[in-house]
Amino acid sequence: MTSKTSYLETSSDVANFVISTVSEPCAAVELVSPVSGEEFTLENIVMEFKPTDADKYVLHVAMDEGFTYRTFDSSKDPLVKDNGNLYFTGPISVFPDGTFYWKIETSKVGYYNNTSAVGKFVVNRPTWTAPALISPTKGTEVKEDNFTFVAQNVNADSYKLEVSLYSDFS
Repeated sequence: MTSKTSYLETSSDVANFVISTVSEPCAAVELVSPVSGEEFTLENIVMEFKPTDADKYVLHVAMDEGFTYRTFDSSKDPLVKDNGNLYFTGPISVFPDGTFYWKIETSKVGYYNNTSAVGKFVVNRPTWTAPALISPTKGTEVKEDNFTFVAQNVNADSYKLEVSLYSDFS
């Protein structure tokens, strides 16, 4: 006796289906300031924009318009909301002197990410010149009990005079 197993092949009817993709961008924000190259010297840098109905905003800062080398991303830093606008305030020490470009990336569930226009700002710290000592001149021996130090005026807000017996001020 021999046994034989057989299989019956069959196929189902063709069923059509659609894969839908998100085709709408999340609304981009409008940059308020800085936009066109405002200069920051010693204070904090404040970047302001008008929010949309996005779920998330990320600030990107770079030294090139193409954002190839990003200097800063705010993914972990909170943005502050005030008077209907959102702000990011950062210490100027985060950025070296130079020109910077910034943009805001928005994201929202059900939409693809969008990016604002690109803004620009400049960090330009003033260089400080130490005032030259006018009198007493280097090497002068002062024999008086009461004498006056005279230094060049460099229009500083304040001056500090340090006197030491040693040239390395140790």
